[in-house]
Amino acid sequence: SKDSSRIKIIASNDINEEVLLEMKKKEHSVNFFGIGTNLVTCQKQPALGMVYKLVEHADQPKMKFSEEIGKATLPGKKPSTEFSQKIVRFHHWILFAAVTRKLRQMNHS
Repeated sequence: SKDSSRIKIIASNDINEEVLLEMKKKEHSVNFFGIGTNLVTCQKQPALGMVYKLVEHADQPKMKFSEEIGKATLPGKKPSTEFSQKIVRFHHWILFAAVTRKLRQMNHS
């Protein structure tokens, strides 16, 4: 069997000061906390939640586990194809449209 002492647990998803203080009071196995949105934006302002999913580091496959099946990832690099590049461009276009629409709403309110 493999040595599980090398496994690190990273918690993320809307982590803020209150969550950190609550976690400090409890016994847990979390090694790292991923703080993004609440680190760089005012919590009373709308923010666009985004995530970068690591699939490989130093030629070692990485996997994200989640209770939400859609958030889990399969480990390892994925081949880049023309089809997947078109999907990425399409997602970027959707993201740009969503951000533009949100900015317009914020400017009109």
